Amino acid sequence: MKKYTFLLVTLLAVIMSVTVFSCKKHDGDGPSKSAKYLTTAEFAKSYWEGVDSNNNPVSLDVSSETVMTLTYYEVVSVAKDTQDKLNKVVVKISYTFDDAQGNFSGTGDDSKTYSGALKSTSKMDFNLSGTTVELTKK
Repeated sequence: MKKYTFLLVTLLAVIMSVTVFSCKKHDGDGPSKSAKYLTTAEFAKSYWEGVDSNNNPVSLDVSSETVMTLTYYEVVSVAKDTQDKLNKVVVKISYTFDDAQGNFSGTGDDSKTYSGALKSTSKMDFNLSGTTVELTKK
């Protein structure tokens, strides 16, 4: 009789364990558990720099999980015999970041669309006015 009681208690313990682990809440609908390069929180605290095709500085200051500030320079031609001037451009971008894919896209306060893709934890390809600029995390 003691054997049957022991087996019954053991069987009940196994059933309870299986039930508890199988009924555990799954976070399948929540944020990705495995970020490709940076999590959303890590990306939201980052600062990136690089140079465009004219060797002018480009910077991207990611200040939150939804807003970043892009700073770059546009070349303004003034006259044939004078040196071109640089016009500093600062754009606030509202963006969304997909940490599972390691990319983002958004719209600036200049109504242009911007996007980028991480190549590693410290390198990014950023699309700026139809050209790709490589940025490095600082």
